Amino acid sequence: STPLYSSAASDVYKRQTQDYEIKIPADHPCGTFWYHAHKHGSTAAQVASGMAGALIVSGGIDELPGIREARERVFMLQQISYLYKNCFPKNGGGETCFELPEGVIEEPYVNFIFGPGSWDPLGRYTTVNGVELPVIRVRPGSVERWRLVHSGVRERIELKLESAANPGGSPSVLPLHEIAVDGLPLGRISKRDSIELWPGYRSDALVQFPNTPGAEYLLVDERTEAAVSMNGNAENRKYIARVIIEGEPQPMNLPSESQELKDLALQPINCLLYTSDAADE
Repeated sequence: STPLYSSAASDVYKRQTQDYEIKIPADHPCGTFWYHAHKHGSTAAQVASGMAGALIVSGGIDELPGIREARERVFMLQQISYLYKNCFPKNGGGETCFELPEGVIEEPYVNFIFGPGSWDPLGRYTTVNGVELPVIRVRPGSVERWRLVHSGVRERIELKLESAANPGGSPSVLPLHEIAVDGLPLGRISKRDSIELWPGYRSDALVQFPNTPGAEYLLVDERTEAAVSMNGNAENRKYIARVIIEGEPQPMNLPSESQELKDLALQPINCLLYTSDAADE
């Protein structure tokens, strides 16, 4: 069989680079996928440090009218979990502060990172392609395709686009029109006010922006209640990005439901359960 990748070296060390060749089989589904560091014993630490990226396999749904014309953006959503520089409140007053040098293994401080109730005091943003609170500039009336990849390790994310300033009566929440999940086309367009992502999840969504220059939206991660969080602790509502509508208008339409779109949906696997008297004896 053909290996998934080929390389001349098995390990990549600090400040070194390594080229990889990814061999995609001809019958591989098209869609949004991702890769991450996978050294045994270090996977969680490396992924939690941002060692991940998107893998886009083009074709299929990309060619459909209304999707192929949309500007495409890839969002790698990550939370960098480790201490480096942080201060935590002490019981009885005061703070415990850390300013760790580069290269320190943080195992002795694990309770400050992964212990009960530790996440919010870390003050971590969900970054987009490594940037905290990026500004995204979009054309009035345009449709964009957002490939959303949750490559973080600590949070359930519930994404929503809500108005920060809406001149001209632009909508208070922009719907996200989901067309694929985990890289696979849905075969339909699912209109949602928010999209839920857990670590490893992916979603492709179309966004149609109002034809109102000057309108601004915030991409937010809605508050997660303790009962549905990863670690049994509530997660505060957070801002992820700012979206500004500006420039020359670019009126576009969302794609319509079509047979071509339906035909791209992954077909179900039909399973039959066999029983026999002989097997029961």
